[in-house]
Amino acid sequence: METMTGVQYEKGTRGRARYVRIDLDKYSVTMDELQAFLNGIMSNKRNQNVDSQAEASPYSPEFVAKIKESERQYQNGEYETISTPEEIDKWLGLI
Repeated sequence: METMTGVQYEKGTRGRARYVRIDLDKYSVTMDELQAFLNGIMSNKRNQNVDSQAEASPYSPEFVAKIKESERQYQNGEYETISTPEEIDKWLGLI
């Protein structure tokens, strides 16, 4: 990591840079400006988490909706049991 004058990185218990100490006077930053900056960072982080969760499924929403509807139909007994080749042919309209 590059070091800047007026900025110090401090390490956490695991030895990684985790904290930053900034000389606010050197950079003419007010606490309100700093708070606004940090709020922006947190907002972006939350948005990234939402986006990554939305992208986590490799399936299209339409496909997922069809599967859920099929599960609902099965749970409500809205299905037919086909067990013989003749029933399959009949169901497919081949007979």
